[in-house]
Amino acid sequence: MAGHVARKGNRWYAVVYDGTDAPTGRQRRRWHPAGTDRQTAEALAHQLATSTAERRRAERRPGL
Repeated sequence: MAGHVARKGNRWYAVVYDGTDAPTGRQRRRWHPAGTDRQTAEALAHQLATSTAERRRAERRPGL
């Protein structure tokens, strides 16, 4: 999975890998607020990582 959860104060965030920044070569990550419950954040991180992976696979498929 290309995502994890992080806590800032009383809030949890789903952090998902979003590719590499072409000009700098650094990895990009997107932070999505997920509320005050860790389990909710983990479920959101899993959902976002899965949808990101599916989108990347679709972009790589030739002719579709």
